[in-house]
Amino acid sequence: MHLWTLRTERNVSAWSSERLRQLLLGLRVEGPEGACQLTDVNKLDGEASINNRKGKLIFFYEWQLRASWLGTSGGGVKYRGTIEVSNLSDENDLDDLDISVSLCKDQPDTPLLDLMRRTGVPEVRRILGEYVHQLKSEFSQGMILPTANGPKLPAPEPSKKNQIKTSKTQISSTPRCSSSPAPCPTGVRIPTCSFNLTETFQTSADELYWTFVNQEFVQVFTRSAAVVDGCRGGRFQMLDGSVSGEFTQLVPDQRIEMRWRFRTWPSEHYATVSLELEDRGDETELRMECRGVPVGEEDSTREGWNRFYFQAIKQTFGNAVMFNNEQMADVHFIVGPPGETQRVPAHKYVLAVGSSVFGAMFYGDLAEGQSEIHIPDVEPAAFLILLKYMYSDEIELEADTVLATLYAAKKYIVPALAKACVTFLETSLEAKNACVLLSQSRLFEEPELTQRCWEVIDAQAELALRSEGFCEIDLPTLEIILQRETLNIREVVVFQAVLSWAAAECRRQGLAVTPMNQRAVLGKTLYLVRIPSMTLQEFADGTAQSDVLTLKETRDVFLWFTATNKPRLEFSLGKRAGLVPQRCHRFQSSAYRSNQWRYRGRCDSIQFAVDRRIFMAGLGLYGSSSGKAEYSVKIELKRQGTVLAQNFTQFLSDGSSSTFPVWFEHPVQVEQDTFYTVSVVLDGNELSYFGQEGMTEVQCGKVTFQFQCSSDSTNGTGVQGGQIPELVFYC
Repeated sequence: MHLWTLRTERNVSAWSSERLRQLLLGLRVEGPEGACQLTDVNKLDGEASINNRKGKLIFFYEWQLRASWLGTSGGGVKYRGTIEVSNLSDENDLDDLDISVSLCKDQPDTPLLDLMRRTGVPEVRRILGEYVHQLKSEFSQGMILPTANGPKLPAPEPSKKNQIKTSKTQISSTPRCSSSPAPCPTGVRIPTCSFNLTETFQTSADELYWTFVNQEFVQVFTRSAAVVDGCRGGRFQMLDGSVSGEFTQLVPDQRIEMRWRFRTWPSEHYATVSLELEDRGDETELRMECRGVPVGEEDSTREGWNRFYFQAIKQTFGNAVMFNNEQMADVHFIVGPPGETQRVPAHKYVLAVGSSVFGAMFYGDLAEGQSEIHIPDVEPAAFLILLKYMYSDEIELEADTVLATLYAAKKYIVPALAKACVTFLETSLEAKNACVLLSQSRLFEEPELTQRCWEVIDAQAELALRSEGFCEIDLPTLEIILQRETLNIREVVVFQAVLSWAAAECRRQGLAVTPMNQRAVLGKTLYLVRIPSMTLQEFADGTAQSDVLTLKETRDVFLWFTATNKPRLEFSLGKRAGLVPQRCHRFQSSAYRSNQWRYRGRCDSIQFAVDRRIFMAGLGLYGSSSGKAEYSVKIELKRQGTVLAQNFTQFLSDGSSSTFPVWFEHPVQVEQDTFYTVSVVLDGNELSYFGQEGMTEVQCGKVTFQFQCSSDSTNGTGVQGGQIPELVFYC
């Protein structure tokens, strides 16, 4: 008769908490937008237990968690956000989990948020499923009822990878009560795998060697208590007991071998870790091989070594710790204009390596020997961002300082930081700041940013020229905007914007804001306004009464509008061409009568996404299939439930199957790889044409549209058929 300890209930909250943290901190997703990874689990509230009731195992778990994520765009700009799960429990299916992703309050909008929602959320769901699977598989063994021949053990899962190996681990056959995973019975084979890592450290091999085997060094880079006996056969324990093992071979400055395990692994199971150190003069290459890792633990173990060993060592003992640090500083900068200066310590070698300008300043033929260097033309905050990047490769940009940082990066020729600044500006570019950024992009000679600014200014010209930022630009930038042929704007609005700029320029020059002074600061630039392209009514009601034109100019323009023999004008005459709207057709055919399409005030709606930034101008709609008819219409554009634009208007249908454009008041900027919802509510003749043979993907010029059904649609419109046959846009 076998004696077997029966457990009717086991508390596994401690194991669950540790395991969830370990699994989540290994998450990393990548896409065209950049890369995101979870960096910390800030909240983990709940409990987990197992009950044995009448020979049946019942698993109880309920968790609420919140984790922080760090995203890095393709240009190196970092963004921070959170991801929350509120209902992980045995009562909810994994597919029903409420997983929300958001940016921190101080972060600007970024496509990385969509990357986390599109790719990160499924990964979190998968990881939580892995936790549930491990909970049920690892903790079932000590909870199984005895049989006549002893305990009945779960069948081992089949091997899924060719490279999986097995190691035999001797474990006591009598389970002990513990919150950690139950040990495997004697003779159980644990499937294992291996992985390799290579990392380079900016230090000598002997310094790196002692970092791993010296207790004080280990405590410094792990930021926690540790026990390390740095000799052959010596044992170690670190990271609050999560990691333990012993050194099996030590060759100073060359090689470290150890038996290494993580606390949640099966009892007494160790991996074999070997570290090969190759001294390359100014740096040391470390090659790591880790063998015998339990299957399912490979990714988290690799991530743990990267994060808690390699990156922690670099951040603690590398140049990062010397940033803005007086220790061993051999130069000081007095940064900022008089009265607003800040004294910043630095290290010549670090700066010389990262910038050819600093290299020449400190080690060139005309090297400066002074210990203090004054930099009055750079803002202190921007200079610190520059130095932090040079010390640690970390880029932390903010909207208030990014232009000043770009200036500093250009001045000291740090191209990676400059590129990150430009990328940040592009992601935050909108109509209200487009003119200012155009001015700066010309100053910094950034053609890509300049082109992006023009795209916004052309498509949203009225919003851009009415913005406060337009009044802040310099005169040369004003002139090139007024010369722009493709501005989508009425000329009377251009004239009003120019007057606003002139008033701001008067204030900058200390002049009273009068029509005479406004004309004086404008000079011949006023002639770039195409006054003759206005209507006579617009000119008479506004421009003619502004007192900015001379009496002769006003008379000549009136004669140009009305006289047969028109006078010669200094003003540009031709009307601006503007942008030609493009139309995305999503149906291959249309129909009527055989299946009448009716409205009755119901909503037709569809969702769409694009693969590059566009400006949504309006919709093409079907009209009456039974003769001429007038429709009242409400159109709307939303993103994630937020209304971005809407318009109430009318259009006249002539009874044909043609589409009829309905416009938003202003074009709306639409970002790539994000789904938007367009909706229309029509009131008029119920009998209408409708689209058939709808397409889920449409290539329109350089833009690819993807369509999917919208839950807002209550009148039958979907991907395959219905209303909203066209999206009208600029690109």
